[in-house]
Amino acid sequence: MARSKRGEPIAISRWYRSEQYTRLEERMAKRSRKTRRLFWFLRDHRLELFDNEFRAELETWVARNANNGAFTNAGFRLNLRDMTITCPGGRHERIQPGTVVEFEREQCERCPLRPQGTMASPGCGRTVSITRDDKQQRRLRKLVATSKGRARLRLRTGAEHRLAHLVRRQGRRARYLGVRKNLFDVRRASAVRNLEAAQRNDDGVRSVA
Repeated sequence: MARSKRGEPIAISRWYRSEQYTRLEERMAKRSRKTRRLFWFLRDHRLELFDNEFRAELETWVARNANNGAFTNAGFRLNLRDMTITCPGGRHERIQPGTVVEFEREQCERCPLRPQGTMASPGCGRTVSITRDDKQQRRLRKLVATSKGRARLRLRTGAEHRLAHLVRRQGRRARYLGVRKNLFDVRRASAVRNLEAAQRNDDGVRSVA
């Protein structure tokens, strides 16, 4: 029986599924078998590759990294105006962007919510990482939680996908000294990318014709 970080037993069903595809798996296989060959290879041969010892090890790993109902960072109230953070138990701590804040161990040990608040060993308090752009991340999480917010964020995909292709070709660092040279390099990479896209579209039209 696998156990969590707090030593509590966790029952996790092992991977004893039928070799036959379900309807959902059949639809997924039709769409992604060519692009995700390794995944479907493991799906087809999992009973041959994964023995009972490996499944037991995987079960232990999943139990060790499971949240098991503990409070996530979203359960802590962050006040960026006063630069404080409040835990579900009502304790306050000062914060600094880009650092990790740790609640006092004495308060955590006396708190009745400690089993849900932290999995740390005795003598240690709960830690929460505060990123430098935490305010923007929280704003985006609220935005993506609504249908209007998701529709608004989808407008960015057209530009972000093209920028991702450009970064993959050119890299994340400037190659030259000076703004003009790097601007020319970006435009050159963009032109090559556009020509490749135009060629693919042209080949597609010819194959249909």
